Amino acid sequence: MSGPKAFTCCTALSGIAALPEFPAWSIALTMFGFYVLTCCWVSTTVFGQNVPPQAKCEFDARNTDARVVRIAGGPPVNYYFACQKNRRSADRTGCIKGTRPAGLVVTVNRTDGAWACISGGDSTSGWVQTTDLEQLPSEPKVAFESWQGWWQHPAALRVKGRRNDRLLISTGRMPGSLRVSGRAYWYGKGDVVHFGQLNGESTPMGKYLHIVDGRCILDLSITIEKGAPELQGSDNQACGGLNVNFSGKWVRFTPREAKTSRGS
Repeated sequence: MSGPKAFTCCTALSGIAALPEFPAWSIALTMFGFYVLTCCWVSTTVFGQNVPPQAKCEFDARNTDARVVRIAGGPPVNYYFACQKNRRSADRTGCIKGTRPAGLVVTVNRTDGAWACISGGDSTSGWVQTTDLEQLPSEPKVAFESWQGWWQHPAALRVKGRRNDRLLISTGRMPGSLRVSGRAYWYGKGDVVHFGQLNGESTPMGKYLHIVDGRCILDLSITIEKGAPELQGSDNQACGGLNVNFSGKWVRFTPREAKTSRGS
């Protein structure tokens, strides 16, 4: 006796069609139902991947082992933030939809399936698809001496008579690491001055240096033009008072020695 035949949907439909009392409209209805179920399954498994997790995404300053990556090259990627915070501008996902540009360095707080909760670029944290992320390149190698020293914004961005933003990069306590400390200011109307500072340590990856100090995140990238290094900074707007930031271009300088009074 031959073994049992594999039972498939086609086998079932063939059996139904063979029944003389089974009307044609019932066969059509059955086939239509099977088609609808198939389409629903495809929509859920394929198109459902484009819907971010229904969960909050927040920066975790305690996660010192968080991965540092960047947004992959190409057009800006979809970014869903302020999830489940009852914002009026949220869409059906419960999040506000934005974008993140290629090359932006971010911290991965956690992952959920095909999605990653990231922080970086501004004060928000949000979801992007993991396929939109790539590892930081370890090349080109940059000599430690190129990073180290005092840094300030270019002359065109500095204001005479005011305290200006500064960074000091020096050798870190851990082998292969660099320490970044700095101060930044924002001047409002009258005597309003907002202040911010950071002090953190990290190991550079190629031309990138990622610093975390509490809720403050500062990402620095270095380029060397005509033998003179320059830094480009991007922080998450959580490094001090209102409007204080460490973003923008930085150039190296040698601070003047403190003036001493006569007879000292």
